[in-house]
Amino acid sequence: MKTAIIYITVLLFLAGAFICGVKNLQRKNNEIKRLKSNITALTSETRHFKTTDGVTAAETKVLTLTASELKKENARLVTELNSLQVKARNAKNITNISAISYYKDIPMKADTVLLHDTVKINYDYCDEWICVSVSCNDVPDCIANITTYDSLLIVNHCKTKKFLWWTVKKYTGKVSVKNYNPYSTIVNMQTIDIVK
Repeated sequence: MKTAIIYITVLLFLAGAFICGVKNLQRKNNEIKRLKSNITALTSETRHFKTTDGVTAAETKVLTLTASELKKENARLVTELNSLQVKARNAKNITNISAISYYKDIPMKADTVLLHDTVKINYDYCDEWICVSVSCNDVPDCIANITTYDSLLIVNHCKTKKFLWWTVKKYTGKVSVKNYNPYSTIVNMQTIDIVK
């Protein structure tokens, strides 16, 4: 009877050790897959393409980080999250988008009362978000070239609640967007969650 109890105890111990080993191996395999995926995301470029209706689009690979990795490797982004009043551990995903708009060879009419036929005017203005270049070589016709730069930070985040020593994340479906361009305004925003 005692030997049967000893055998059962040893078998339960071995089964527990085997299950722990398998779970540890699965965890390490998942970590290796995540790191390989991150290497692919860091080394791949954004793919630009046209949609079927002719609109320009882009796609990129997703970088997967833990909250501690985000704090350690990207302090600037953590500062941006703090400005949105979102804690790094509550961020579900973060998207950083930069876009450039070109307006080339826009015809303009110069004021012919103030300008004479021999006057040539060139006007250039450039800052971090907009560049304007106007040239009037053939009065009264002028040509303008305008380039605008936009940058958005989009954060999908959840709320956390603490109960004793457990932290429970509750997804609330909130999205915060920071628009860096002082000349542009976010007019409308829609986020859709696909439920399976």
